Amino acid sequence: MQTPRRIFIRRPRSGLLSVFVFISVFLTMFVAWPASSFDVVGTGTTLLNIERNRGRLVRLDGPASTVFVANPEIADVQVKSPSLIYLMGKKPGQTTLFAVDAREKVLANIDISVTHNIERLRKAVRDLHPNSDISVASIDGSIVIEGT
Repeated sequence: MQTPRRIFIRRPRSGLLSVFVFISVFLTMFVAWPASSFDVVGTGTTLLNIERNRGRLVRLDGPASTVFVANPEIADVQVKSPSLIYLMGKKPGQTTLFAVDAREKVLANIDISVTHNIERLRKAVRDLHPNSDISVASIDGSIVIEGT
């Protein structure tokens, strides 16, 4: 009696791997990847301090087509005209304002620091203790009082 022979049939590898290899080769050969596909606009060169519930007008060098604030919970922006914008501090913190013209040129990149409205508190401390060395500051969303 003869021993039956086993025949092994090798199945082709997964079709998914073949598709992946094809796409990789295609992208490498036919798609030109630029050396730098993006440009990061640096940090603002201007720091604008605004007290909470107060505002400031900012005049731009040219007409803006887009104006926005990175964190609208910290500050609000209203466009009064294409080159005049109004910023209002909403709550203590830091954010950034950007204004861009129709050609995507950055007209403004402003770091904004919104602080507590502490002028009344400073005045009250001076009125109550005129000879004291007490200072009041708004730091990182908190009011800091120090001195003697």
